[in-house]
Amino acid sequence: MAYLLQIQLKSVLVIENGKVENVEGVNGLSATLFYPKSGVPSVETVRTLKLKDKEPLDFSNKSFSDKLLFKQEIEGDTLLQVKLSAVEKVSKFEKVVVKLLGVAAVAAVGAITGVGAVFTAVAKSATGSIFEQADPKDTINIIGEGEMPLTKDTPEGDFVVQLSVPQDITLSQTKVEGDKKITTKIKLDKGFSNAMIVFELKRLDKAEPIA
Repeated sequence: MAYLLQIQLKSVLVIENGKVENVEGVNGLSATLFYPKSGVPSVETVRTLKLKDKEPLDFSNKSFSDKLLFKQEIEGDTLLQVKLSAVEKVSKFEKVVVKLLGVAAVAAVGAITGVGAVFTAVAKSATGSIFEQADPKDTINIIGEGEMPLTKDTPEGDFVVQLSVPQDITLSQTKVEGDKKITTKIKLDKGFSNAMIVFELKRLDKAEPIA
């Protein structure tokens, strides 16, 4: 029996946002449901966020459209995979998203320029996040990834996914001070627990199950 599940963002916390300096960064968030129903390999939502190191981004008082990731019919079990990337430029990131998801997806959501662009519940014929499908020239640094299973018995309310760094990453920044160039580097080690995302789950089919 299928069930209807609503998934919203509640909070996003990142330890290292991908900026060498302790400043607000721009990050890409990808949430993917794998085989939520027969014939649908994956459904993915992508958006851009402004995150600061060790400061939770709270969605409690944000609009429904800002919080909503999925309102999806699910058959049996599925897997929610989450990836967080460091974005060099919003415009470049969005061009990569457009290229991978297609013009039709862009038309469906309208204007996407600027931080906060949202591609909600785009069904894809392939599994895996669009971050994994980018061309080498469009390298996207993944600073955290994690996944958790979802079943018909998963309770409503808070649903936490911990994100860790998938591979060693070295971040660098070069500044010009006077006549000198100063380069600062930091390293994120593989397996480092770098982020935690809290989702809010709600069943929408309790009054009348979906046949």
